[in-house]
Amino acid sequence: MALVKCPECGRERVSDTAEACPDCGYNVRAYYERVKEENEKRLEEEEKTDTEKEQASKEEQPSKEEKTSEEERVLNAEKESEEEKTLEKETASKEESISERQNERMESVRYLENGFQIQQKDIILMSVLGIITILLLVGIVCYTNIKASNSEKQKYCYIPSVEIKDNSSEQEFLEAILKCKVQH
Repeated sequence: MALVKCPECGRERVSDTAEACPDCGYNVRAYYERVKEENEKRLEEEEKTDTEKEQASKEEQPSKEEKTSEEERVLNAEKESEEEKTLEKETASKEESISERQNERMESVRYLENGFQIQQKDIILMSVLGIITILLLVGIVCYTNIKASNSEKQKYCYIPSVEIKDNSSEQEFLEAILKCKVQH
């Protein structure tokens, strides 16, 4: 097990046996298994070609022309290996630039997500405050209406007690009823 760079997002210190990168979810283990298999196949092919070349060289005694052609092949092989090295360097630099861009994108996405969460919290808080304000206003209006209606009831429904005594006459009784009726 080794800690490597994620080939997809460029995150440092990801295990090469990890099923998924913690940042982007890329299957790191499968990638490195493919790379390993490709390297093994390439080495096997190189070994095959080397053994075939050795057998062919043993079978034939090279002449001077063949020796020069072998030298040319060696030079060509060296040129090809140098070209491969430069290509590897270029691909490595491209991968680094891609990983840097992906890291920047991930940071901007995180920034936007955090901003969106803050906006949601602000909206919820403002909604709750609005609802509380509306409820308070409704309560105040209802309270004042109830208080006003109670005072109106007292104003119109207040009936003074009429004392009717056993010794009061019918006329006093009727006058007390009329006074009450006039008030209402």
